[in-house]
Amino acid sequence: MKKILISLFAGVLFMSACEKRDLTMSSDVKFVEFESTSYTTKENSTDIVKIPVYLATTDKGLKTTVTFEFKGIGDNPAVEGEDYTIIDADKEFVLNGTTIYDTLRVQMIDNGVIDKDKKFQIEIMSSTNGVSVAQGRPSVVFSIIDDEHPLAWLFGTYNVSANSLYNGPTGWSSSIVAVPNKVDEVDIIDLWDSGVNPIRVKVDETNTVLTLVAGQVLFTHSTYGDAIVLDIASGDPSVNIVGAVNEDGTLSFDGWSITVSAGDFDAFATTTWSK
Repeated sequence: MKKILISLFAGVLFMSACEKRDLTMSSDVKFVEFESTSYTTKENSTDIVKIPVYLATTDKGLKTTVTFEFKGIGDNPAVEGEDYTIIDADKEFVLNGTTIYDTLRVQMIDNGVIDKDKKFQIEIMSSTNGVSVAQGRPSVVFSIIDDEHPLAWLFGTYNVSANSLYNGPTGWSSSIVAVPNKVDEVDIIDLWDSGVNPIRVKVDETNTVLTLVAGQVLFTHSTYGDAIVLDIASGDPSVNIVGAVNEDGTLSFDGWSITVSAGDFDAFATTTWSK
């Protein structure tokens, strides 16, 4: 646990990144809380993350000692000293009359290992001198995004050149992004049009076969209902669409349509994806 000594000599003021606002409080209200309930950063980030902790009171001269607990949580918990470092872990910070908050500071450790995304929690455990722990934001969940993703070579923005069965040559821009806690799946963002639902694709062990999972809803039309991504050859919504990673680094997804119950919005004999 880490202890921080916090003192306040003025009225109550909460500060955020965007605003400052005065609050009117009862004289018997005294509490501590975090500014936010969640933070996310990449494992390879060299930035020091500052996590503000606030003391609220109208009692001039009040001092309180606050204790915190850092612990890994979830299916893949982060470990202090292996995944992150608490800066000034043993130091007490004393606030003066011009400041009503202090910050916990943490920094990520890039371990060079593919170990998926991890999480840890910082929780306010206690505070002295009659100061309570606020129920709204008593803890923070910190997510560390693994940067050694085995599919990182796939991520990015692609220019898609397509041969539409209805409209001839056409094209658009799409992106491929990571799926949280998955090392063999990716999401396509803006398949065919912007603002549509992400479409999940599985990547085989050889990194050469891309399988667009059948029956996914790209969008829902106000008149025609769900528009699904469909394999043209079979016309069966349960049949996956198989794509490929080509030798020149481009991707191919051929023979698919965007289909509703009344027919196709569009259909493509071939699509070639290049960065």
